[in-house]
Amino acid sequence: MKTNNVFFISLCAIGLQAMAYDFEANGVYYQVLSTEAPLTVAVVAGDTPYAGEVTIPASVVHEENTYTVEAIGNEAFRGCTKLTAVTLHEGLKTLGNSAFCDCTGLTSIIIPEGISELSSSCFQNDSSLTSVKLPQSLTKINDNAFRDCRVLAQLNIPSGITSIGGGAFMRCKALPSINLPENLNEIGSNAFEGCSSFKAMEIPGTVKELGSNAFIYCDSLETVILHEGVEKIGGSAFTQCKRLTQISLPSTLTTIGGFAFSGCNTLPEITLPESMAELGNSVFEWCKFEKITVLATTPPVATENTFKTLNLDIPVYVPQESLEAYQSAEYWNAFTNLQSMGGSTTTGLKASNMLRQALLVQGREVTLPEYVAEVQVYDVNGNHLLTTDKRQFTLPLAGLYILHTGNESVKVAIK
Repeated sequence: MKTNNVFFISLCAIGLQAMAYDFEANGVYYQVLSTEAPLTVAVVAGDTPYAGEVTIPASVVHEENTYTVEAIGNEAFRGCTKLTAVTLHEGLKTLGNSAFCDCTGLTSIIIPEGISELSSSCFQNDSSLTSVKLPQSLTKINDNAFRDCRVLAQLNIPSGITSIGGGAFMRCKALPSINLPENLNEIGSNAFEGCSSFKAMEIPGTVKELGSNAFIYCDSLETVILHEGVEKIGGSAFTQCKRLTQISLPSTLTTIGGFAFSGCNTLPEITLPESMAELGNSVFEWCKFEKITVLATTPPVATENTFKTLNLDIPVYVPQESLEAYQSAEYWNAFTNLQSMGGSTTTGLKASNMLRQALLVQGREVTLPEYVAEVQVYDVNGNHLLTTDKRQFTLPLAGLYILHTGNESVKVAIK
């Protein structure tokens, strides 16, 4: 039996020992996992780095024994810079930590059905990787799985994904967008840091807490919708999203961490929901708001630096019954233009059964009844999004909207 006891140190993993191999067949190195039925092996690193096109079989014969190939071991292909293609068979159960890390010649890969997790740093720093097909069996993408895959442009997120780990897509600069599934419940810290091609993002309500730095430096991001259910935005989550012009915060949101919107200097205004309870340090640093609307009847807890660098002369609209509370609340009383919303903590629009019955919504296309000359579109927090005189128009993102015309209004859900 040959062994390999070399220790590797890299960005992918520090101090991890490559798995020893027990035998080699057709240029692939294997370590025996089980010597009792069913006989299983893992693909591991060997004496010679893998190069060119490599096919991993479903089974391999050695000394008259047939072994099922069950896993790609930790670091099995790590640093194989001349590897250009890998074919993985159906039936694999595991891809080890850093399995394909630093494979700078790998351009595409198909992950077979049966794999439930992508391990930590699995494809980190694969600088030529442009396309990945993920299986429907996948439920978890672990930390740094695609970190620094800077030309990755094609990737499907299966509907069964429940967790995206910290740094999972950090600096995937070519990734144009990503659809987050409705079952997702975790977005780790720095998960999408520096994804500079993102323009719009929807966070499903199953994600209770958005990790810190989750979308930091996504400098093309223009629109963000956080669906009902999200309760906390982590610190620096949207820092330096310099093209952000629209964000919709859900009524379930209670906490916004420090620096969450620091440097979002194109965001014209923000509406904080009725559930808002706490704002961290420098939450809106360098923002250039024209106004702030707060629906919470109790002033959210703030700190000495919460409103740092904001223009304290802008209008801040609060519930009528809470105006005195805001005027006396520490740090909120620094605003010189606190105003009442006239007793309403909503848009003040009156729902109409007539408009609801005559309105046609197909996908994201809205068709207005003939009697409507003009309609205003708001998000559920009362932010005005657009005014149009077209009978047919398309809303760009899924979410809840309020359409208002004359003295009529209706709430519509776009999927």
